[in-house]
Amino acid sequence: MLLSHKCKRDSGEQKLIFDHLDIDHNGSLSVEELTDALMLIKSFRGDRSKAQDEVTKILEVADMNRNGGLNYSEWVIASAHR
Repeated sequence: MLLSHKCKRDSGEQKLIFDHLDIDHNGSLSVEELTDALMLIKSFRGDRSKAQDEVTKILEVADMNRNGGLNYSEWVIASAHR
């Protein structure tokens, strides 16, 4: 019961984060949106190319449908493996 509640809460938090990062609200996180997010949360010291390299690595593993972005399901899976 407690585990079920925790999973639901975590799922809700994940959805809020995803929706916040999805600037254009199209249901997918683009390379640009992911790069902007990494620039905010990681210490790239303004080095956008480093952030883009990191996004490329993330997409190579998590972009299951190979559309160049992450939908919510892919985001959840990628977030679980961080």
